[in-house]
Amino acid sequence: SAAPLNYLLDSGAGASVLNLQTARSLGIKLGGQEKVQRVDTNAAAWRASGFRANVAGIPVSQSPLALDLSETSEACSRPIDGLLGEDFFRRFDVEFDLANRAVRCTSRSIAVARRLRTGQPRLPVRSTSSPSTKPAPGST
Repeated sequence: SAAPLNYLLDSGAGASVLNLQTARSLGIKLGGQEKVQRVDTNAAAWRASGFRANVAGIPVSQSPLALDLSETSEACSRPIDGLLGEDFFRRFDVEFDLANRAVRCTSRSIAVARRLRTGQPRLPVRSTSSPSTKPAPGST
């Protein structure tokens, strides 16, 4: 069965990101280390492979960057499993309707409109990857 994940929409992120701890708990294979630019610093990241998840039925990147998002989780006061970045957004015309707390992603044959919770621009993401190891304590 699919495990729900907490993702943020990040139109400023050049690529979608999977939290490193989430990637490890799901048993996602990680490639070599890369250096990435965060808002105010450089950080280490790894290219994940074989990750399968969707947002309202729309597949997300199967090879996101795996990056430590613990500071992001702390700032949001909730666990953040990933970020949907520019690689997700460039596939759609995206409309942020803040007055109605909704996001619309439209493509030729796909229309998605989801109500947002708590005023944060986020959508439910479900992982369809099967964990090959037990999740870390406290990660569920």
